[in-house]
Amino acid sequence: MRVAVLSLGASLACAAACTVFDGLEPATGGGGSGATGDGGEGGAFASCATQSPACVLPELEAARLCARLASCEGLAAGLALSTGLPLAELDTDGAQLGFNYSACVDWLTAPLEAAHTGFASVSTALNCVSATSDCTSAGACLPTTLMEPDDPRCDGVTGSVCAGQDLLECEEREITACDHPSFGIATECDGALAPTCRVGPCSDPGTRCDVDGAGVEYAVECSEAGDELVMSCSSHGLECTEGVGCSDDSGAAPSCTTPFAQRCRGASVATCTTRGEPSDLEALIDCEAGGLVCVEEGLSARCARTDAACSPYDAGINVCEGSSIALCLGGERVVLDCADLGMACANGRADGTSGRCSWEL
Repeated sequence: MRVAVLSLGASLACAAACTVFDGLEPATGGGGSGATGDGGEGGAFASCATQSPACVLPELEAARLCARLASCEGLAAGLALSTGLPLAELDTDGAQLGFNYSACVDWLTAPLEAAHTGFASVSTALNCVSATSDCTSAGACLPTTLMEPDDPRCDGVTGSVCAGQDLLECEEREITACDHPSFGIATECDGALAPTCRVGPCSDPGTRCDVDGAGVEYAVECSEAGDELVMSCSSHGLECTEGVGCSDDSGAAPSCTTPFAQRCRGASVATCTTRGEPSDLEALIDCEAGGLVCVEEGLSARCARTDAACSPYDAGINVCEGSSIALCLGGERVVLDCADLGMACANGRADGTSGRCSWEL
């Protein structure tokens, strides 16, 4: 699986304005609910959904999706594999080691439209996840995700197997939806020999580029095993280079060795994803291009403003007060009333999951 190589560009300079929850009126002084500026004054932030370039998700949908991530094991790893967005801290198997609710919402509400060539497909996938009501449905929105612990399809199975159009890699407990548009319209799960997502057999190993009638760019690889593999490069924020396949704008993809690790690589956030084929790819988000800096905090790396008034990792952030929770978005403190999402505010868990809006208490 090729992973997105992103460049935030100058658009992230407006991230501080993207901090009011769409559809909620800021409190004006005394009372009211919804997202407000620090101290409850309100009115200081413009809606992220109205910014140009646009965000991946409007604020309420982002908050809902991040609540889903906190309750669905494997979903954050699936999003990293499918979009390159580092929304949680993960171990080498993709299990969540830590989850910062504010950092998750902050990533999703950053204005990424001009920075990601496949912005429309990523936005569509994440809107799909945000609208789901259970973990299985959320995972089905993505080309690649990890199985939930109670998924029985790999019981007694070793290696890989096709389950309809899903390729199940049972040792890794990874699911690839072969019929997802990211793999081309003719790709199917073929279990005749070694199960894989392929268009069909081929005999001339190598990689070429192709473009469909809608202008979507694909990498077409004839593997050494004789399988023709197709993948959309643009949906992963990548371009196609002849003889290489999906790559960044230099014609190559940066490599890494520790799955799902996040770090600062110069001025960029780098997220390592070694699962899938081909492996050893590192998603990059260029902080400097947006006038920002890369900051490492704990197991996470993120782009931040040099004049940020807060961090998602501050002691007073992700703290519940009644049904409301304090967040740091775009470097400024806001308050969200979880009741406006039909949820309650849940305190942090011992497994490293922070305070968050949640359906479960």
